[in-house]
Amino acid sequence: GACDGGTIIMAINGSIFCKSNKTMSNMWSAQSWCNANGSSLPTIYEICPDWDGNSKCGNISEGGSAYSFVFTATVAGTNSVYYVNLPNGMVNANYRDGNTNGSAYAICK
Repeated sequence: GACDGGTIIMAINGSIFCKSNKTMSNMWSAQSWCNANGSSLPTIYEICPDWDGNSKCGNISEGGSAYSFVFTATVAGTNSVYYVNLPNGMVNANYRDGNTNGSAYAICK
């Protein structure tokens, strides 16, 4: 797919993702943005194949600012999905309808 309005991110295992340049208000917006670029919102395991359910993703590290959360398509409870914080690989669950700390970015595969 294309990465119009986004930035290419290469994961440690060689997987290529597209991160939106603007935050999305919720998971559905992130999913729509990916679909418009001919791709899809990945699951936590597509971004972090080595993830063991704990808080760290060893496959992706963007560096930079302290907070750069991306939505994933993996459900975490009733109204939540997993997010990955790209600078440090931390994984946490938050509302699919918007992060309580503000919005997150789309990431597409």
